[in-house]
Amino acid sequence: MAEKIDTTHVLMDRTLVLYRREHSGVWQCRYKVGEVWQRATTKERDFEKAIERAKHLMIAAEVRKVQNLPFVTRGFRDVVKLAVQRLKDEIASGNGKFIYSDYIRVINDVCIPYLGNRNVAKIDYEVLAEFDDWRTLMMGKPPTKSTLMTQNAH
Repeated sequence: MAEKIDTTHVLMDRTLVLYRREHSGVWQCRYKVGEVWQRATTKERDFEKAIERAKHLMIAAEVRKVQNLPFVTRGFRDVVKLAVQRLKDEIASGNGKFIYSDYIRVINDVCIPYLGNRNVAKIDYEVLAEFDDWRTLMMGKPPTKSTLMTQNAH
């Protein structure tokens, strides 16, 4: 087991840990949501404020999990996984539209391979333009209007 250092504080056993990196004055936290450890910055330099912020981050993630929302919101893959599940649920309930299966295919086969590991907050116009170039290269030709309508609808 790794030795605990002075800048590490267990706030809730096996659930919430507050720590400071070696060359940083800002407190970080690790918290467990659904058997998965998440890391986040508290953006706080004051220890007491960092404790409150860490608890808030963990509670907010738990609330998102209970509401069936993505509790890991950094990665594109994590966010669209929930969207795919909702589309599948709609199809299974009989309320889904025929196009939903196409949306699922596009998300899995086109969007995730290029955008999957990206931080959602950092997907901007430039990244989408690069994605468009990549998609054209992958297809070997510019996409048709109907392809764009299907792929850009989601």
